[in-house]
Amino acid sequence: MGNYPTTADEIGYNRERRIDMTIIEQIEEANKRHTKVSMDVVWGDAADGGLTVARQHQTCPIWHDTVQYKASTIVCEYDDEILEDVLYWLEYVYGCDCVIDYKKLADNKIAIRAQYQCW
Repeated sequence: MGNYPTTADEIGYNRERRIDMTIIEQIEEANKRHTKVSMDVVWGDAADGGLTVARQHQTCPIWHDTVQYKASTIVCEYDDEILEDVLYWLEYVYGCDCVIDYKKLADNKIAIRAQYQCW
């Protein structure tokens, strides 16, 4: 396996606060690397400059269906760096493997349907 810490002391477990400070610091560092698109932009409504075009129980303008419970449709530029950040923030909120469908659009954009996976 990788170089992952295996004991409470190795991960810096603070018994009084019961928080693993090392993991929190790692998450904060990962969040800082994804700066092309912020989490607020990914989850913001398209009408307000965000990337979300439909949320649960709304009619999706891309697939022309009703978005399922705890799902969203996001539209972003079809650019590797932007797409990487969008997928990072989707998985940050919805959990890994949350992308259930995608569609390339004509104007060099991509639509992504993501659904909550952290049941």
